[in-house]
Amino acid sequence: MKRIKLLFLFIVSSFNLDAQTYGWYTVPGAPFSGRFEDISFINDSTGFIGQDNHVYKTIDRGDTWTTVYNNSSGNLTYIRSLDFVNDTLGFAGILGGSESLYMTHNGGLTWSSIDSLISGNMTGICGLDHKDSMIVAVGSVNGPAYVCISKDWGKSWTYQSMAANNGYLIDCFIIDSLNILVSGTATIANNYKANILRSNNGGSTWQQVAISSHASTYAWKIFMQDNGVGVTSNESFTDGLFFKTLDSGYTWQEMPLTGSNVINIGGIAILNDTLLFTGDQHSSGMAYSVDGGTSWSDLNAGNAADRMFVFDDNTAICTGITIYKYHPDSVLVTSTMENKRPQHVFELRSNDQINYTLHVNLYQKTKLMVELFTIDGRYLSQPINDFYNKGDHDFNLDLSKVESGGYFLRLRTYEYLSGVKFVKK
Repeated sequence: MKRIKLLFLFIVSSFNLDAQTYGWYTVPGAPFSGRFEDISFINDSTGFIGQDNHVYKTIDRGDTWTTVYNNSSGNLTYIRSLDFVNDTLGFAGILGGSESLYMTHNGGLTWSSIDSLISGNMTGICGLDHKDSMIVAVGSVNGPAYVCISKDWGKSWTYQSMAANNGYLIDCFIIDSLNILVSGTATIANNYKANILRSNNGGSTWQQVAISSHASTYAWKIFMQDNGVGVTSNESFTDGLFFKTLDSGYTWQEMPLTGSNVINIGGIAILNDTLLFTGDQHSSGMAYSVDGGTSWSDLNAGNAADRMFVFDDNTAICTGITIYKYHPDSVLVTSTMENKRPQHVFELRSNDQINYTLHVNLYQKTKLMVELFTIDGRYLSQPINDFYNKGDHDFNLDLSKVESGGYFLRLRTYEYLSGVKFVKK
């Protein structure tokens, strides 16, 4: 039996272990998780992270963390997005739960669902942002695509379907009360290419301002500076890609991570006019550019980088399986815990290259999404899209309507992304 085994991107991405860390280090004593998806700072020192029914708080720029919420039977099982307005009011976007959006009024000590305030079909909230009394929430990687907006600190909300432009929405950024950016993936008609939309009227209408040249990609995390220069990571299974804007998101240029081995980029940030950082959100490794993103070099730092926050030109922080910080004079502190991140395992099996079975071993309950593409990236179908418990699962793939030739399976869970090429006779 022919077997194609996939260990999510730990095999695909390889890095020179002697590569410099360029000032990034693992914060000693910081919490560990499968992946912290987001980080929210309310001022120059106080911030929050959360995952797996835990919320943590720092008051010293992420150097130390204390637990403010710990409830094994709670509903914050998979925190995809987190945004605190101040030291008491905060919001958490959830994937895979019965509710999608939660609010706290006491600094994260307790949380309550506010889904009942939003009239619309929600399957999770992947991105959150606020500016003054405006809160924007977008979803989801599960589909469909939608934008929820509150203009009164979360007391009331509007819901807008974005299905005409997008299959999924991942992140959002409020420039001001009128100008808003959202990122995600275009529709199936556009081969699920990463795209960015912009509104200049507070979210009433939207215009697509960027779309990737690569199929099956996600515009993941948005990072904007006050001067109008910004970047958005583009998660691609095969290439390191990002978008860059110089005019507050009206126009964007898609750029490669030239010189870097990092793919599937998640967190991304600009520290000054020329210094940029990014990282692989599914595996180890980061990359930096000192020329505004034209060329890149790899770093032996970070694991599952998924959100970056910049304090100043010399200090930044990044979430991943733990917390990482940047200072140009620092030395990397390595934790043995970083090598213990669990992995889902996949095998594509066939005796005759006509009938294929996908064998899956999940280390925890998660959402499994499997999509079939032609070898040149044209979307065909989604044979698997559901939640599955921890353990072994076998799926017989129906390829009866698929012609002979080469194909590509993309496999995504909440924690990882991978893929495999195969040939049907």
